[in-house]
Amino acid sequence: MRNFVTTTLRARVLEILRFGLVGLAGTAIYAAVAYCLSWNEVPVLYAHIVASVVSLVVSYIGQKKFTFRVRGGHRRVGARFIIGTAIVVAGQSFVVWLLDLLGLTPNLTLLAGILFYPLASYIIHSFWTFRPQRPQINADSA
Repeated sequence: MRNFVTTTLRARVLEILRFGLVGLAGTAIYAAVAYCLSWNEVPVLYAHIVASVVSLVVSYIGQKKFTFRVRGGHRRVGARFIIGTAIVVAGQSFVVWLLDLLGLTPNLTLLAGILFYPLASYIIHSFWTFRPQRPQINADSA
């Protein structure tokens, strides 16, 4: 039993480290694309949108292939990634809105938003988005 717990804990820690690496890579790519576009006089909002899309594609591929090592098509997992990411962004926005409403300083409010995103993202993507699909039992064969 102890070996199982140790192995499971070690696997989860390594998964979290891979998740963080992919997140850092996505953030770096976002920054590179956004700044390159803005330096070339693309309006900031457009630079942000393009950089967000590029970094989300990189994050999706990295999380699917490297972090969670999911095989197969993109229909199920890709849709879940989009939905999960939208939920995380909405949750992050709610936290920032609520803390601002409660009168926290802008620095603390933004810090809470910064800390919320990776934690919520890991939780939703590890327990829902990239969770292996359970085999379906055929009623005829049961």
